[in-house]
Amino acid sequence: MAAHDVKFLEVNRDTPIVNVVRAIATDVRSQRSIWRLMLLAHGNSGWLELGTGLDSNSARFFSALRSYFTPNGEGIEIHGCGVASSSVVTLEVQKGTGQSWSGAAWLYELARVTGVQVMAAVDVQWTHDDGFFNGPYQVVQPNGYAEVRDGRRVDSKGRRIT
Repeated sequence: MAAHDVKFLEVNRDTPIVNVVRAIATDVRSQRSIWRLMLLAHGNSGWLELGTGLDSNSARFFSALRSYFTPNGEGIEIHGCGVASSSVVTLEVQKGTGQSWSGAAWLYELARVTGVQVMAAVDVQWTHDDGFFNGPYQVVQPNGYAEVRDGRRVDSKGRRIT
């Protein structure tokens, strides 16, 4: 798979998360070929509605993808409402809270088992053509380091955009 290849995989809500991971591995086929894995689904504090659900309990299945990630790639980027928030977000309460560790705990588990950084939204998300997060997002490293970044003025590597 060339560095510029983009692949789309669609799953329904009845697909077990282990089958989602198998489908990703089957589609990618070669190790060290995922530069960025972008997951887009509904979500909220502590979970993503991907297949039957991705949370701290099901994150372990993503360990099967560990060897597929490109060294120094961007890791996993999760676009789902409030998945990194420590509080529930709604259309009425669109701002999550990302300053506490509880919002990033399940993201740490995902980063730990895959060996790559995980980035996820704190607030309610809207579709953007630019691929940026709507508002702040958590970045969690496999070693447990976590920080909140501003989604409007930095790219997914944290580089400031002018």
